[in-house]
Amino acid sequence: EKVKDRILEFLAVRRLKPDEAKALMLKAQGLSYAEIGALLHCAEATARSHVHRALATLKTTLSKEGAEDA
Repeated sequence: EKVKDRILEFLAVRRLKPDEAKALMLKAQGLSYAEIGALLHCAEATARSHVHRALATLKTTLSKEGAEDA
């Protein structure tokens, strides 16, 4: 079951746009939105949007995958 969950997570992350994936990984490492923006060469608000969109995509993708398993 854990392997299946990891595979689903991996597949969900692959659906993210590159900047969304980068921003999410940086946020998970504890960086601020300002720091993420500086590293990705974008505004702080854009960095926040990247993280928000990434989380929304993951939530939608993982909930769909879970529903298909039920």
